[in-house]
Amino acid sequence: MKKKIFLIITIVLINSPMNALAEEDEVDIHGFISQGYLWSDRYNFYNAETEDGTFQFNDLGVNFTTQLSDNLRAGMQLYARDLGDVGNDEINVDWAYGDYRFSNLIGVRVGRIKRSYGLFNQIRDVDLGRTVIFLPEGMYFETLRDQFLSVKGAGIYGTLPCRVEYQILYGETPASNSSGAASFLETIGVHLIDVSTEPTYTFHMLWRPMNSLSAGGSTFNFKSTVETSLGAIEFNGENYQVFLQYFYDNLMVATEYQWGDAALLFPATPALKRVAKPVGYSGMVTYRFADWFEGGLTYSEYYIDKNDKDGKKALANAEVKDKKERWLKDLSFSTRFDINDFWILKLEAHRTDGLFSVVDYGGRKKPGAISHLVAVKMSYVF
Repeated sequence: MKKKIFLIITIVLINSPMNALAEEDEVDIHGFISQGYLWSDRYNFYNAETEDGTFQFNDLGVNFTTQLSDNLRAGMQLYARDLGDVGNDEINVDWAYGDYRFSNLIGVRVGRIKRSYGLFNQIRDVDLGRTVIFLPEGMYFETLRDQFLSVKGAGIYGTLPCRVEYQILYGETPASNSSGAASFLETIGVHLIDVSTEPTYTFHMLWRPMNSLSAGGSTFNFKSTVETSLGAIEFNGENYQVFLQYFYDNLMVATEYQWGDAALLFPATPALKRVAKPVGYSGMVTYRFADWFEGGLTYSEYYIDKNDKDGKKALANAEVKDKKERWLKDLSFSTRFDINDFWILKLEAHRTDGLFSVVDYGGRKKPGAISHLVAVKMSYVF
């Protein structure tokens, strides 16, 4: 049934008179529809059966924005995706907010607000805005998109002198029993019963000393309690990022680095407390060779604990079945073909080292570290 709903919405959107609607009601309507394919030579990635090849890789978003007055703006986005066991084409409100801008220095937003962190979280769903299919896993976790995308609460934003942009948010991270985190728990035999979150903060700053250069930093914290079939689990911690992006003609170079603290608590069994200091970084280079073709190279690394990069401590403490679960090193090559103003085709190949993003070893008792993933994605944007 969900697949049918997704297909019906897709057909309606492609054939509806969007421009006429926007002119009559003064509502800007934009969106995207994509279908992809994933295949890996070993292991299953992103909670999907990639080793057999899968078409369970699609998403759809429709956003509506309107200028209610000179200073007041409102908007929302409906979003659905399918990534293996994550999403299953359920339609949700991705973000929805009211925005009042007093001046360039300060504005206020309330509602479900898209969170700024790193270079790309604000545009992670905009295929037109990037060459790659998957953002670097060392910085952005695709299956946890819904945990990091938005905040339900209030915030302020603006542009300070010297071209410094900022965003400060306070509120709760939306939680769902059908989230990527819930799907991951199911793969390891833990059934999620309920999840609750506490208010958290987000702070983001971006400096643009010139049109070709951006630099900045972000930080946010997280607090949640998960009721599972094995009892309650509490997650809390903080995350910090710094980043730099540079453009020169058709060349784009970007690098990002993140670090933080994370604690996993078991109220019923305090002795099982787990503390880690995750760290990740990435580098990306893209080049537009022609109006219709771009290429890109991305490398990223992520470690669950910078003090245990090789995973030996985690293996000795029986925290993992294999020490390679504690890291992921990913090298990818991306190509993008702009067929016209509305259709985009992307092809991407990954070479991964580590098992952090692998959810199924396929019965292998001694899994190897190296694997390969191929992704294809066709998108229609309007």
